[in-house]
Amino acid sequence: MRAYGIEPIAPDVMAKDRPHVDFLFTDTLVYEEHKDAIHGSLLGDKQICVLQNPVQEALRDAKVMVMNKPLYSLNFCQAIRREGQVTYAGTSEALNFKAPEAKDPSGR
Repeated sequence: MRAYGIEPIAPDVMAKDRPHVDFLFTDTLVYEEHKDAIHGSLLGDKQICVLQNPVQEALRDAKVMVMNKPLYSLNFCQAIRREGQVTYAGTSEALNFKAPEAKDPSGR
């Protein structure tokens, strides 16, 4: 990955070294736990991309681009081109969906 200029970086290193980044990809758990360090210590025209599990999480934060897991090449390219939100962030609607033509198995 380093051949492409991509390096992993730990949150504690971010807070100490204040690196210049163009893009930071992280997951919801790390983002929520280290949100202040992420926003306070990264330098540059940063784009923070938070990967979420769309069934379990519905992160809404205007400071980041929220993307559903798994990260596909299309989502990655959209993030690199800064094309805005590329995900469906609402889970409650998906979990409560019932097809109008679905029939109750009990016959009611």
